[in-house]
Amino acid sequence: MKKFNVTKLVSLLVLIAVIAATAAGAYLGIAGRNTQMVTVNENGVDVERALYRQVAFIPNTLNTSWKEAIIPSAQLGGGTVYEFTAANSDLSESDFAAAAKTLRDRAVLLVGDASVSYEGNVISLVIPSDEPDTTVASVLAVPGNVTFAMYDPSTGLFGESVLTKEHVKNAGYYSDGAGYYVQIEMNAAGKKALKAFIDANPGEVLYALLDGGYFGYSSLNSASDTSLLSVTCDDWTYALTATIAASTDTLNAAVSVSNTYAAEGKLAWVLDAFIIAMFIVTVLSALLMIIRSKLTGLMSALTLCAQSVVFCLLMALIAADASWKMSLSSLVIITACQILFIGGIVLFNEKLAALKNRGLKQAVALAAKKLAKPLSMIYGMLIVLGLVIMAVYGIKPAAYLGRIIALSGLTSFVAIFGALRVMLSCLNTLKSNK
Repeated sequence: MKKFNVTKLVSLLVLIAVIAATAAGAYLGIAGRNTQMVTVNENGVDVERALYRQVAFIPNTLNTSWKEAIIPSAQLGGGTVYEFTAANSDLSESDFAAAAKTLRDRAVLLVGDASVSYEGNVISLVIPSDEPDTTVASVLAVPGNVTFAMYDPSTGLFGESVLTKEHVKNAGYYSDGAGYYVQIEMNAAGKKALKAFIDANPGEVLYALLDGGYFGYSSLNSASDTSLLSVTCDDWTYALTATIAASTDTLNAAVSVSNTYAAEGKLAWVLDAFIIAMFIVTVLSALLMIIRSKLTGLMSALTLCAQSVVFCLLMALIAADASWKMSLSSLVIITACQILFIGGIVLFNEKLAALKNRGLKQAVALAAKKLAKPLSMIYGMLIVLGLVIMAVYGIKPAAYLGRIIALSGLTSFVAIFGALRVMLSCLNTLKSNK
């Protein structure tokens, strides 16, 4: 008898812990939290401001601080508009279109997302940020012609270009604490040209130029990898600017930032509509399960809430770590993933309701057996799809969406076949007369 009382106590404590953790997570995820306040003087008035705080991480319409954890794209959440004015107003429509595309491509590499439009000789670029950043203008507006040449000490000039942007496939930069480096990935023509240079000039130094100005160098020898050129830079701004310039087209027009201002997202209402719709679907699904199965449905509803909190938290951590921005397409995909989870747990609860004449333990085992294959296939496909996207896109923003998709499949499977079954087991123990 004592053994069973201890088992019931443990089961009760487990359920209490899950309920408390879910309630706390839901509250913090929606409301956020100030952990320490400080008094500051603003315009001669003392006001209280948060010194440390936890931003919300569950998308909601009550607290906009969640947008600091999961940043919506410029299209969904708005941001800062940078107006680039072209020095030459006689450019053709196609020239302005090309310049606008180059600016957007560079902004996506720099901050993860941007939307662009142009009218007259003004190109408007919207970047999802609250404050203007001088780095945007300095990095995006350069012509961006990246070349590589030898230096002639007798003339003090750089020679004819050995490599140009036509030889570059991709670029990236990193720091090891001692310096900054640009990694230039060569295409087939670049590999051939670099090999020919190394064979003809063993042990020479190749200098990297951006718009004719020096930004780094690469020491080469016969053992150098011709598929990847490592350029050492003196400053991170040179490395960043050169990386973005090498990865995008050369800007075909001289532009400069003439104005910046805040703007709302063009589809901000869509974001709010998705959030409200998902809230309604989640609440109705939870109520349906409780009505259909009472205590068993309550455990299913609790699992639904717990998975939602955990999934949003993981998505926020990924977004913050990778500076990932939630676009309209990713919003639709993530919503679809969560709908698949809600459908799965509702279906599991319906199977339990149909087996209510059986004992709870037997009903859970039968329901899990019947749904194991179809739900494993659905959530397994999500995991595989996420992994494929991660492999295809590498370090590009889409790869982080792949990580979120894979986590959706994983958390959905674990919630239904792991967490829910544990809580139902605890419920069964509490209901037992032994």
